Amino acid sequence: MSLYFSNSSSMKYLTVFCVLVISYLLQAQVAQAQDEWFAADDTFYLNSLDPLTLDILLNDVLPGGGPGSDTIVYEIGVEDTPNYGEVSYIDESTLLYTNTSDLLNFVDSFQYIVYVYETSTGEVYNLTAQVYIIAGCGEDCVWPGDANSDGIANAWDVLPIGQHYGDVGPARPDASIAWEGQFSETWASPIGEANDVNHVDCDGNGEINDADVIPIDLNYGLTHAKTAHINDPMLDLALFIEFTSDTIAPGATVNADIVLGNEDSLAEDVYGIAFSIFYPAELVDTGSLSIDFSESWLAADGSTSTLLSLYKDLGSGSVEAAITRTDQENTTGFGTLAKMSFVMEEVIISDKTEVFSDIPVELFFGSVTLLDKDGDVISINAFGDEAIIASTNDLNPSPTDFNFRLRPNPAHTISHLDWSTDQAVHHIQLFDQCGRLIRTETPEPQSYSHSLNIHGLARGIYFVKLLNNDSNTIGSRKLIVF
Repeated sequence: MSLYFSNSSSMKYLTVFCVLVISYLLQAQVAQAQDEWFAADDTFYLNSLDPLTLDILLNDVLPGGGPGSDTIVYEIGVEDTPNYGEVSYIDESTLLYTNTSDLLNFVDSFQYIVYVYETSTGEVYNLTAQVYIIAGCGEDCVWPGDANSDGIANAWDVLPIGQHYGDVGPARPDASIAWEGQFSETWASPIGEANDVNHVDCDGNGEINDADVIPIDLNYGLTHAKTAHINDPMLDLALFIEFTSDTIAPGATVNADIVLGNEDSLAEDVYGIAFSIFYPAELVDTGSLSIDFSESWLAADGSTSTLLSLYKDLGSGSVEAAITRTDQENTTGFGTLAKMSFVMEEVIISDKTEVFSDIPVELFFGSVTLLDKDGDVISINAFGDEAIIASTNDLNPSPTDFNFRLRPNPAHTISHLDWSTDQAVHHIQLFDQCGRLIRTETPEPQSYSHSLNIHGLARGIYFVKLLNNDSNTIGSRKLIVF
C-alpha cells in the first residue's frame, strides 16, 4: 500500500502526526516502566561496634542504566536521621551506618530516596524505602535463663522448659549462658502473642532439655528491661503447706509437705507449677532450707525422670521453686508436690510455756502459677500453715491427740473426723484463728468418726477440738477452709 499527498502542506501535517504518535508511545513505555520500578525496604544486622556497610540497592528494581549512565541515571539520598547512629555515603549506591550510642541492643531506622533521572525526557522520579538496623538482638533479645521472657530469671522459667521439652530449632550463633541479650532466629511455634520458643532454649544449643535449667540457676534473680507479669491466684483449687508437727523444738529439723489438691477437689489436667514461700528467716538456720521433689505425684507412672524441678533459697525469708512434667501430657490427681525442711535456730526459751507459745513459725505462699501443657493458667487458692515453738513437755502429744485426723484438709464443705482413743468424745468444737468458738457439735455415742459441716464458713484457718465428758480437751487439729 502507498500514500500520495497532493501538496507539501499535507506532508507537513503527517510529519507532525508521526512525531506526536512516537512521543506518546515513548511516554507510555516510560509510564509502564515506572509501574515496575520500586525501592524495597532493607534490614541489616549490626553485631559489633564497627561501622556497617549498607548496599541498599541490591533488592531494588530500578530502570536500566544506573549510576554513570547517559540514558537513565539515579542517585540516593537520606530522608531522615536515625536515632542511634549516623549515615554517610561510600559511593553513589552504598551507605555507611555508624553506631554513635552506648547501646549494644536496639532497632534503628531511616528512610532513603532513589532519584531516577530519565535523560531523554528530563523527568525525575522518586522511589522511597525504609532501612532497619538491628543491633545485637534488637528489642527481642534472648536472655539465658529468662525462658518465659518476663524480664527475670527465676523458678517460673522452669515451666516453659517442661512445656516444650524436646523441641528443637535453630541454635543461637555464638551462644553463651552469660546474662546478656543474644540474637536468636525465631522458632516455629510461639508461646504466646509476644514470646517465641527460642527464649526457652536457655543455653542456645538448639534443643530444649534438662541443660536449659542451668542458666536459670546461674542467673537467678537477674533482670533486664521487660515488665514481669505473674498471674494472680483465684479461688478454685487448693495448694497448701502442712507442717508434719504443730509444735517445734529449738534446733530441731522442721518438715512440711507442700500439697496440691485433695480427694474432694482434684487438680485436673495440670502440667507444672511455680511458687514462692515466705518463712521467718530470723528463726531458721541459714542455709538449712531445702525442697525435695523426689516423691511428687506429678511424676508420670511414678518416675521422676519425667520431671524438671528447681528451688532457690533467696536467703532473706523467701524461697522460690518450680516443678514441671516434660512429656507434653497433663495429669490429674492430688497429694504431695514436694517436701520442705529446715533447721530451727537454737532459740533461748523461758521455762514458762506461756512465753514461747507466742512464738509462731509461719509459712505462707507468695506468687503461685499453675499451668497445663498448653501454658494456660489454672486458677488456684494457696494456704500457708503455722506451728508453735514449744517446750519439751508440749512436744510429746498424747496418743489420743496423735491419732486424730481430718479428711479432707483443706476442705470446702465437709471435713470427716476420725479418732482413736480410750476416752469417749462427747463434744466437737470449732474455733476460728482468733480463738472464737464458732460451733459445738455432738457425735454419735461410742463413735470414732464425725462429719463436720463447714459449708458457708469464710476461708481461713480454724481449729477443731475433741472434748471428753468433763469438757477437757482430748485432742485438737488445724483445719483449713477454702
